[in-house]
Amino acid sequence: MASIADQGPEVPGQSLDSLVIGLPTLPGDYLDFLMKSNGGRPVPATFAVEAHDEGEFDVQVLFGVSRAVESSNIGWNAKEYRSLVDRGIVPVGCTDTGDLICVSCCDGGGVVFFDAEDGETYEVAPSFDCFLRSLYDGG
Repeated sequence: MASIADQGPEVPGQSLDSLVIGLPTLPGDYLDFLMKSNGGRPVPATFAVEAHDEGEFDVQVLFGVSRAVESSNIGWNAKEYRSLVDRGIVPVGCTDTGDLICVSCCDGGGVVFFDAEDGETYEVAPSFDCFLRSLYDGG
């Protein structure tokens, strides 16, 4: 499994409680990740998107709660991408190309890739934990 660099500060329980207000129910493995790491940069960081023409992408950051950079917070991204959240797809990270890594809250917690250019989503992993385990060194 990937290690997480640049982890955020410890998340008090009330911060996590306030985060989930107005969001679909987030998968338990992602909530566990927030409590342990509060976002950060996975190492290694490359993941495959088999159905996408480009094939693979690198994680720039996985979002957290109360991180120093506002755009690295799940709450900020949930507001920015409200149309995705309304479909049960919550942004939980971004790639170095500006696309989004999301959890599907109505599909068993699978991870999907949102291509910001074409507006399409692509399946990546059946769970957030599986996503973390699938990361590899893209060289």
